[in-house]
Amino acid sequence: MFWLRDFGLAPPEPLPLPLPLPKPAPPPLTLSLSKDAPLSSLTPQASSLKPHPSSLLQCPTVVAVEYPSRPPNPFRYYLRGNSEAWVRSGFEDLLLPDGERYVERMLPRLLSSARDVRRMRGRGTTISFPLPGLTHRVVVRHYYHGGWLRHLTGDLFWSRPPRPFHELTVSEEARSQGVSTPQVIAAVVRWVTPVLYRGDLITAEVPEARDPLEFFESETDASARRRALASLADAIRKMHECQLHHEDLNVRNLLLTEERAHILDLDGARFFEILGSKRIKSNLLRLSRSMRKEKMRLSNREVLYFLYCYYGEDFRDVYSEEYSGEYLCQKSSAD
Repeated sequence: MFWLRDFGLAPPEPLPLPLPLPKPAPPPLTLSLSKDAPLSSLTPQASSLKPHPSSLLQCPTVVAVEYPSRPPNPFRYYLRGNSEAWVRSGFEDLLLPDGERYVERMLPRLLSSARDVRRMRGRGTTISFPLPGLTHRVVVRHYYHGGWLRHLTGDLFWSRPPRPFHELTVSEEARSQGVSTPQVIAAVVRWVTPVLYRGDLITAEVPEARDPLEFFESETDASARRRALASLADAIRKMHECQLHHEDLNVRNLLLTEERAHILDLDGARFFEILGSKRIKSNLLRLSRSMRKEKMRLSNREVLYFLYCYYGEDFRDVYSEEYSGEYLCQKSSAD
């Protein structure tokens, strides 16, 4: 279970429980191209969302995902020289020139012809720009190491399977189970040596999305803040219900829109047959640490409301278990 004291907050006032649970967010949108329609007729289609229980104690066992050496449907495999890519079917002509299926030229051509480029927050180089033929912008993220490894290896990786292919596989499986995460368009790996590689991931940009830190810093309407907290809790709970553990769950890897919250950067995420309460707790503790580190402006009651939206009817147990009103760190949020 989750210890509320790890948020570093003062003893909260009692909440008027039970509260009405928020309505579940609609299923994630999928960008797809019709075979008979021109490229400009890109339309969103809602994927099927499996119903999920409000309590994690009732979630079914999910078979762990295998990471194939070849791309899952509907992706196609391309190889040229020291570069290989998995490209979503229907997007080949947008990413690879007609009659020139050379993967090593794909990213340089895209970046050199990009207009209205926006640099985005995040580790390393992440940019977004409009792609002709699509109604939404695309995001190209170059993989970089974090922590102390970034000073030694920078953007060179040796993990297997390669991180871009791993994230693509996890994202597709997660989206099929109703997790809100950006749709992957292509994953590219360039081998520097037989062991080391550099990687990039191309995804559809989430339109009109807001950073949670910026949202809670500027938003003053209490109902809007509660809706945002419910969306965040709902997105994280869905991820845990399909037994997916995010290795780097923090406020920088979350986005907010009017309808739902989105989870980013699944390159280190793993599926388990049974996720277990310890991994769930570690995810939420990591999130709480990032809230304190980034000085996210949440009151005591808002933090408790987020936990109630996540745990549902189990909230009373979480609220009372080993709760201490002592400060563990300097309080950075305002009541």
